[in-house]
Amino acid sequence: MKKRALIIGGFGLINALVVSGIGMSLAWYDSASLLKVDNIKVSFVGEMKVYVSTNPDGPFDSHTITNDEWGYSGIYYPVSSMYSDLWLNQSNIDEPLFRSAYRNALQSDESTYKESAIAAEGYFTTDLYFYTEARDALITIDPSATSFIANEEKNKETVSHMDASEEKKAETLAGLNQAHKAMRFSILEQDKNNDYHYTVFDPYKESETYFAGPLDLNGDHEYDYYSESSLVDKEFMFGQYSNSDKIIYNDNMDNDVDKYTSFSSNHAEGVQGIDFEASLANGFTPAVEQSVSINPKIEGNENIDEEIYDQFSFRINRFEVKKITLSIYVEGWDRDNVNITQAGSFIANIQFKGEDR
Repeated sequence: MKKRALIIGGFGLINALVVSGIGMSLAWYDSASLLKVDNIKVSFVGEMKVYVSTNPDGPFDSHTITNDEWGYSGIYYPVSSMYSDLWLNQSNIDEPLFRSAYRNALQSDESTYKESAIAAEGYFTTDLYFYTEARDALITIDPSATSFIANEEKNKETVSHMDASEEKKAETLAGLNQAHKAMRFSILEQDKNNDYHYTVFDPYKESETYFAGPLDLNGDHEYDYYSESSLVDKEFMFGQYSNSDKIIYNDNMDNDVDKYTSFSSNHAEGVQGIDFEASLANGFTPAVEQSVSINPKIEGNENIDEEIYDQFSFRINRFEVKKITLSIYVEGWDRDNVNITQAGSFIANIQFKGEDR
């Protein structure tokens, strides 16, 4: 294929409004985290004339969409794309279905520690319609110009207004400048055969994100547990998994925690703790986020452009309208989803590029 200079850029200023306790961040599970998007802009530059609209009937006369057109100024809560395999099997999908946070685990109700309820809010989703009269094209993500970056200057200004010690201000600022690493964007697309394709992009992917693990929901510095019988207490394994018989429990787990989070806490005395690494070695198979890395700085991503083409692309045919569904959200199972406090600011840039087909 001959590459063309088709660039579809989406960029916005993202303000996170989030709360956490001193020395303890409960990540997504207490719904303390909020994310407000002030502005998102989708635009086209380049030689090829490709138009975008939020309406399938157009008008297709602009290369740019702004907040004024889709009218979004909502609040986000961290959610999860776990259990996406369930809704992808449906015959008619309007948009991705994200899972809401856990609240209070009960052994008698699996929805409290496994397949949680569908999230009704807390993420951004919009349909985008592409149209060209120029030529057929294959479009994908441009990793060199796609990023989620902390707006450090605005975060500093926010922290300067806090009535807190310098130590607490520094801790808060570090959290604000880290929070964007748990962000994701995804694209849902239906092909000519009416098959759905759902792709999650992780701008900061360095390792796999497991959709399972022990959690400390209430912030008492101990992983949540239940009484299996009158004699045995065991920790909950939260998340998406099937072979619970492969979970390894240990009566003598180490409690060596530097900073408490929902993901990192103590094992309660007298409780059989989950040894996650030993469980994996024993054949335990938690669901893993099937995300595409777009971080060219990560080792192994030297040929990231070609790898992304292999994993994600969609076609737009001349004189035909092509729909995709774009979502932006915070992945609750991302272990970076901690220490998010007060009101943080982020700059997001999502850019597409294309080739002649």
